[in-house]
Amino acid sequence: MPIDMATGRQGRLMSNLLDRGETTVAHPRPLDRARAISGMISEEVLAAERLGRLTDNVSTAMLDANLFSILLPAADGGLGGTSVELFGAVEEIARADGSAGWCTAISNAISSFVHKGATARARHEIFGDGSVAFWATLLPKATSVAEEGGYRVSGNFAWGSRTFEYPFVAGEDRPRASAQGLIQRGQPGLAAFASGIGFRALAELIAAAPKTRRLLSEGTQADDNVVQFGIGELEGRLRAARTHYLDLVSRQDEAIAQGRAPDAGSALDAQQAFQTLARAARDMTVFAFDNAGTTVVLATNPLQRCLRDIFTGLKHAILTPAILGRIGKVRLGLDYGAVGF
Repeated sequence: MPIDMATGRQGRLMSNLLDRGETTVAHPRPLDRARAISGMISEEVLAAERLGRLTDNVSTAMLDANLFSILLPAADGGLGGTSVELFGAVEEIARADGSAGWCTAISNAISSFVHKGATARARHEIFGDGSVAFWATLLPKATSVAEEGGYRVSGNFAWGSRTFEYPFVAGEDRPRASAQGLIQRGQPGLAAFASGIGFRALAELIAAAPKTRRLLSEGTQADDNVVQFGIGELEGRLRAARTHYLDLVSRQDEAIAQGRAPDAGSALDAQQAFQTLARAARDMTVFAFDNAGTTVVLATNPLQRCLRDIFTGLKHAILTPAILGRIGKVRLGLDYGAVGF
């Protein structure tokens, strides 16, 4: 199927949103932009479930808010945000819908990665006409043929993120990229994706527990000491992991602002904290699902989607458990080993 250019169907959808006043350009901070549309994203979740992708309304609103280009310099059409600001925006969106949060994280990682490696001419071609979004697959097996109004891309595909409605696709002649560089750029957004889901699961459990009757005992789930202890422990782990991770990312932002590359030790610490935060979010989500009522098995239940989304995200290469083993090797004085896909 031909990929629509930004001036086609996507542009008309954006015009419709602007006509209704649903724009976020009045909000300068990425987090405020995300908050301005998070309610609408949440309302569109079931429609997205039926489509198997984000709805046009959500995709257009996110493009209008320029939330796919948070890290890009303002001179190249981005928001000029930091990694901490990226985290806040993605986390807010992931609380509304994990899939939307994932798409935001992936597109920001790829746009930043492409911007860093592209020539000035390529940057102008890709980023010069306003908000853009990217899609990604690590195993491209496709043929791209130029057609009127865009390109026709066909082939056998592995998993891809954000693979609809994009004006640009990287071809086989792209420069060979650093796998470690891609990991570093994708990390804050994917950490925020996991954190957002974990806190959404916690909120759903806290809201439902006082209304959910216990099956074999008197009272509600809120009266159960297991639920009480689990919330106390798992929320604490989630908040502690989030705070520690954001502290490390903030230090990296400071180093970058001063023109310094983060040293290998701080990068490893951030990688470890990312893994810890993602697993804390997973444990919170599983606990919330286990202690919810029977309606949790329905596709319309937010906890059902939280569980699916967190486990799907954890299948990404950046979250493979083997990375923790690599970190353990370094702590033991051994070599981390080569990184590649």
